[in-house]
Amino acid sequence: MIKQAVILMRKHEINEFDLCELIKRFKGYRAQIVSDPKTVMYFASETFEVSSERALSESRDRPLVYARAFYSKYMRSLGIYSYSEIGRQLNRTHASIINAVQNANDWIEFDRELSGKWSVFKYKIDEMNLRLEVE
Repeated sequence: MIKQAVILMRKHEINEFDLCELIKRFKGYRAQIVSDPKTVMYFASETFEVSSERALSESRDRPLVYARAFYSKYMRSLGIYSYSEIGRQLNRTHASIINAVQNANDWIEFDRELSGKWSVFKYKIDEMNLRLEVE
């Protein structure tokens, strides 16, 4: 069974030496390099045409709520962040993050426009991410 490791690192921060070291370190693992939280927030904010700073505000404007929900859903899907950790990043409680993730799932399932925005959001992050498999 292939073990998985998730490494937080921006694509442009990896040089050839780091990549070689990463391959040596995770020999026998499937390594996945994902964007850091600031990059994810940038893409979530960009998807709804709001600033990252405003997305962290207390405002309940609908685009800001959507951006926070998409951010929360994506960060939770990585499997390395708890609801509490995501809440601290967004200045929210863990209960708010649980609610945001559940709402995001419902919106993506039932709202065509938001489902399309989720697809665009995921595509942008996937394009940014560098994935490599090491056997």
